[in-house]
Amino acid sequence: MFPATVIFLLSVLAWTAALALGGPFAALEQGAMIASLGSLILLLICILWARWSDRRPSRGLAQVRRPRRAGPWRHKPIDWAVIDGSNVLFWNAGVPSLDTVAAVVRQVQARGMEPVVWFDANVGYRVGSTWLGPWELSRALDLPRKRVFVAEKGQPADPCLLDDAQRRGARAVVSNDRYRDWAGQFDFLATPELLVRGGFGRDGAWLAAPAAEAAKAA
Repeated sequence: MFPATVIFLLSVLAWTAALALGGPFAALEQGAMIASLGSLILLLICILWARWSDRRPSRGLAQVRRPRRAGPWRHKPIDWAVIDGSNVLFWNAGVPSLDTVAAVVRQVQARGMEPVVWFDANVGYRVGSTWLGPWELSRALDLPRKRVFVAEKGQPADPCLLDDAQRRGARAVVSNDRYRDWAGQFDFLATPELLVRGGFGRDGAWLAAPAAEAAKAA
């Protein structure tokens, strides 16, 4: 459309100049009028073509903007297992060890669940002689830093880990503690098979099988 506009404007200028000169330039005046008329027709054709093109649906654009259909695998919920680290710590003959917790973490992962571990603030003094934070504990358990938590000093870890498990919609809470002192505050503790017991034997850490699996094995 741009070239047609330029031609039209030039034709108008030429026609105006021919009118101003007059007389011997009558032929120039006639040619300018014809050129102006032709340019005007060309300009109108370009405008109509541009409007018609804008109204045509673009298949390529429609394909780009078409929303992708989400498959059934998208947004799959995570099966969380919250581990009571300060309880599991003593599962091997009552001797506190982070190796015991690490073994239970691997058992949880073998069941297809994602582990989160909570400890009381004194865990470092249970297994050593210094305070240990989430960073040091996560390295000992071979877990990401965001999967290991330590309760504040003077605060028990039990309500923290139970609140975390409830918010995550955890599939399991791994501990031999029944949390009876917290049952009134956390109703989800009544969920069947939520609390998973375990221990440590000759073959290493073990977790109690859910009732459904135990029934099949019987």
